[in-house]
Amino acid sequence: MHLGLGMVDEHRSKPLIGEPQWSELTLRALKELGGGARMVVGAKLRQKMVELGREEQLDVAACVGESGQPFSRLVEQVDGVVVRRRPGGDMLVGTPQADEPDREAVTPLPRGALRGDVYQAFTRIAPTPVVYSPGADRFLGEENAEGLSIGVPDVTLETLIQDRREFAESLDAEMGCLVGQAPFESIRQRRFP
Repeated sequence: MHLGLGMVDEHRSKPLIGEPQWSELTLRALKELGGGARMVVGAKLRQKMVELGREEQLDVAACVGESGQPFSRLVEQVDGVVVRRRPGGDMLVGTPQADEPDREAVTPLPRGALRGDVYQAFTRIAPTPVVYSPGADRFLGEENAEGLSIGVPDVTLETLIQDRREFAESLDAEMGCLVGQAPFESIRQRRFP
């Protein structure tokens, strides 16, 4: 099995992961998540691997990025691991004996639905800064980021109000043209004199 994983990068403080370490880390994370009995979602496995890798001073995100392969492909190449792909949803990972969760519990997002992490990154006031991790293809708290990450503008009460105000005003303009008046203007005058 060749994963395309390097051992050490001289320009990095954390070593990259070799193939035996990758397999051990994958199996350990899967075991800690209960993946021997019931399949787990790929994002949870990846998060657990990052956590365990951090404990051992290993950079999981850099390993995945520099391998040139998707995380799912690296995981499915580990002996004793089964990956089930789900259309419109995250993969499931477990051992060959692991049960798949009920269909109701893993229903895919409806077509056109926004991923939860994307929605929360741009609409929720977070206690810590949020970043996008291209290696993980996830928005997460800055403290959980591994490797390269891109900062997301902070969401504040003021920005949320301003975004909604601009949206309502754009509706005023559009709907006013249709009915001859600005429908939200009377509400605005009553609430914000």
